[in-house]
Amino acid sequence: MAAIPLEVHRYDLSVVQRILTKEGWEADDDDFVVVAKKEDMDLTVYRTGRVMVFPMKDKKQARPFFEAVFTIIAPAMV
Repeated sequence: MAAIPLEVHRYDLSVVQRILTKEGWEADDDDFVVVAKKEDMDLTVYRTGRVMVFPMKDKKQARPFFEAVFTIIAPAMV
């Protein structure tokens, strides 16, 4: 499942990586995306703010999850 912000944003991926690590994710930054893993979830954050998560297929679960992710990574916005 993917979430794409309605407004164009840019994120400092090294900051996203540090934030997610503090939140308990195993996160790696490769200059293009941050790939993070926590329990059975894989999260990918792009510099543009697009976020993908696997395996999530339930839209009712996805919306609050993505809202929480965007809130958590907000300090990384440039």
